[in-house]
Amino acid sequence: MNQLGRDNTPRWSEVTQAVKRHKPSELLPKLASMAATLDNYSHDISRGSISPWAIAALARESILYGSEMRSKPVTEKTLPRLFNLFNTAGRTDGRSRRDLQLIMGAYMYEQIKFQVSPLYEIARTYLLFVDQQLDDSRLPQRDWHDVFGMSLQERMQAVFAIAVAMEENGGQISSTDGILPDDLAGKIGLTNEQFERTINDLTTTIQHARDAFAQKNELGELQKRFAVSPLARYPLIDLQNGSLVAPQHFYILQTMTIGNLFYRGTETWEGFSEELGKRVEAYTGLQLGYAGFDQVIPEIDYGTKSPMLSIDWFAQIEDTVLLIECKSAKISADAIAGSTRIDTVLENCIGRARKQIKTSSELILSEHPKFHEIPKDLKQIGLIVTAEPIHCANAKDFHGHLTDPGIPCLAVSLRELESLTALGATRMVQVICDIVNDSGEQEPWSVQNAINKSLKPEEIPENRLILKAYERFVLPNLPHSEQIGTGWSEHGRSAHIGG
Repeated sequence: MNQLGRDNTPRWSEVTQAVKRHKPSELLPKLASMAATLDNYSHDISRGSISPWAIAALARESILYGSEMRSKPVTEKTLPRLFNLFNTAGRTDGRSRRDLQLIMGAYMYEQIKFQVSPLYEIARTYLLFVDQQLDDSRLPQRDWHDVFGMSLQERMQAVFAIAVAMEENGGQISSTDGILPDDLAGKIGLTNEQFERTINDLTTTIQHARDAFAQKNELGELQKRFAVSPLARYPLIDLQNGSLVAPQHFYILQTMTIGNLFYRGTETWEGFSEELGKRVEAYTGLQLGYAGFDQVIPEIDYGTKSPMLSIDWFAQIEDTVLLIECKSAKISADAIAGSTRIDTVLENCIGRARKQIKTSSELILSEHPKFHEIPKDLKQIGLIVTAEPIHCANAKDFHGHLTDPGIPCLAVSLRELESLTALGATRMVQVICDIVNDSGEQEPWSVQNAINKSLKPEEIPENRLILKAYERFVLPNLPHSEQIGTGWSEHGRSAHIGG
């Protein structure tokens, strides 16, 4: 992380000003080329100050604030100077412990997503929205033609092929030549029209991006580094000089993650956010079944005259039962950027889940007849599963004012749940106990890192549900030798947080 507390560290506004000295049409292709050379989904320490999140942030500043009227050329010294400025910017002198913790969370949101292969994320999307394994009558069958003009699986395959092609072409192609070889569409089983539709949907001009993502003044100086990027919605930029550029090609695959599909779905269908909550709940049940618990019980209606629902799942193995509540709340951009809005997220998501876990725990202990399948003498552990990571959810400084569930409790993202269920039920419970009982000073801001700390690398298997989903959706019609650029096998094991 950058050197905290130094009076002479540059402000973020100085980074913006340095970027503005260069034309976007010159700077963005250089950043795109640099991004294409980095190791995918890991922080390449050998590259020094260069990081994928630095490329993303510098590209965002150029798109939002750059001007073609600038005359300073982009030379071989430009990028090293900008990366160095990026890594040292951000004055934190005089900040409270609370402010510094908020900024720590913002760094994690900024960087961890670049260190986990997005193929995990879109394989999960496939399981949540395409695959038929989620057995829940409450889930409607959506026609994604309403959103993309094609099925969701076709959209995923098109996006994957475009991401690979842009990376292999150094992040830039001529808009007249096309992104893909002429015969590739037929091999994949898609039409040229579907690819063109996808490319057009992912593409914007600098002016349109600036109009659509104009930054408000609500973020403080330090939080501006973590502001939302237009590239999250439009990863391809039409420079209007005959070139399409992907300043950070990583964002292409990111358009197929749950977080991005949340916005596309809610723009199209009423009730989609509630549906996502039901899908996350059903997906959690699927993962629990994969882990091999002795008994998995869905939510219990213990009301007499009107419905009163328990937590979402009870998962028993030997002498332990996990009390599991799922939450799919979307985290606001300002909360991700390190503002105090994270407190609202914690109260509405983690706080409510802790209350629900407490109530269900007490009903088990009081031997309520509706909970007779769950012996009261079992050891109880609470598990809160969130659709997106809430990195501070397990930090006492953030959850200390929330309801005490009365039992040990851990919050995990879907990605972390997948890592846990891959261990099998017995080992999963042991690892959770290790994490919640850890008396050290390090609180588990990253449960994934805590899992890695608890186990040796060879003891952490891949989640077969995710791997099989990947095999079903990524270019299934191509021979294996042609499925290139996946970045799958060893990526996303742990995260390094730095400046």
